[in-house]
Amino acid sequence: MRAKSLAPVLVAFAVAWVGLMSLNLDDATDVPHYLTFGAAIRHGAVPYRDFDFEYPPAALVPFVLPALVGTANRTYRIAFEVLMGLCGVGLLAATAASLAQLGDRIVWRTAFAGAAIIALGPISVGHFDLWPALLAAAALATLLGDRRLVSALLTGTAIAAKVYAVVLVPLAVAYRWRVHGRADALRWLAATVGTTLAWFVPFFALAPGGVVSTLKGQADRPLQLESSAAAGLLALKQLGSLQLGVQFSHSSANLGGTSASLAAVATTVAEGAVLLALWVAFARRPPDHRALVRSAAAATLAFVVLGKVFSPQFMLWLIPIAVLMGGWASAAVGGAVILTRLYFPGRWQALIAFEAVPTWLLVARDTVLLALLALLVREAIRRPTATSPSPQRSSREEPRSHRPQPSAHAPGG
Repeated sequence: MRAKSLAPVLVAFAVAWVGLMSLNLDDATDVPHYLTFGAAIRHGAVPYRDFDFEYPPAALVPFVLPALVGTANRTYRIAFEVLMGLCGVGLLAATAASLAQLGDRIVWRTAFAGAAIIALGPISVGHFDLWPALLAAAALATLLGDRRLVSALLTGTAIAAKVYAVVLVPLAVAYRWRVHGRADALRWLAATVGTTLAWFVPFFALAPGGVVSTLKGQADRPLQLESSAAAGLLALKQLGSLQLGVQFSHSSANLGGTSASLAAVATTVAEGAVLLALWVAFARRPPDHRALVRSAAAATLAFVVLGKVFSPQFMLWLIPIAVLMGGWASAAVGGAVILTRLYFPGRWQALIAFEAVPTWLLVARDTVLLALLALLVREAIRRPTATSPSPQRSSREEPRSHRPQPSAHAPGG
């Protein structure tokens, strides 16, 4: 990959990002919420001990750094949005690096990723999710590039920023085991776990109850309004066959009642089953760059689409994996980006009121992504064919002499 070929894309993204910043959409973002955390920490407060903090510890990075610049509303907002813009640039660079490892087109796919991020508007500029998305994308790129320690450090930090990156761990362990042997895979796993613990242990030592309460609170979250299971219930309500109510907790709007509780259990079971099937199927395959990317994309999508929570900013996690898959995956996620913007933030209150238009926009968004998940899972678990060769390691050969090469044909283009 030649850096100068990607430069126009990154410059265009930066210019568009400055345009987003000029819109001053504080009422549609979580930046004022982040400011309370950053200001408290700047003045000596300890998260989990001195105030409730609902995020993992590596999420503190994008909250605290802008507070070091200033805690006035405007100063903090500008500093935060600049930081997220830098994360966006890094995300595009990491995505381009993965595309280079796969031997795919770089410039146009990276441009698509940048356009999708910009299209999300206040969702991108006013939430911190570009930070964990950058970490996860960089972790995958360095894993493809055979940078064992760096990929482990990035994966562990990504998990400590947003737990969704944990779906990559079984895939990475299986990949390194098949390519480099058991000892290498266990060293990678130890480095990843050690990095994650390095983020959690200091806070656990200071406030064990606070950290446990945060983790338990995330696990016990009810069915959030925008999750796929909730969208199914909302569709039934629009058809007149179900009564639903909205409850507000965990900083989100959720569905309450028996049907929502049952749907939450069902979608959690489905999520676990799909992830397990993906991990097992990948572990049984010959190691291959494209198979790794395909399984990573499917696992990330399963975590998002089958989870109990699907906030609009989670779309930022899906953009880089869709770009790596290309073709129909990019089209599906691009369509989901548009559908998300059509109801959020402009029709958010109407969605809470169960009005028809935002409800069907949400249903359409989640349906598109569920269909994409079904296609990705089918591709990930089917047996490799003669047209998708994967290198095998001979028992007489040294483990490090066999690095997988990208297959000649990219599913979905």
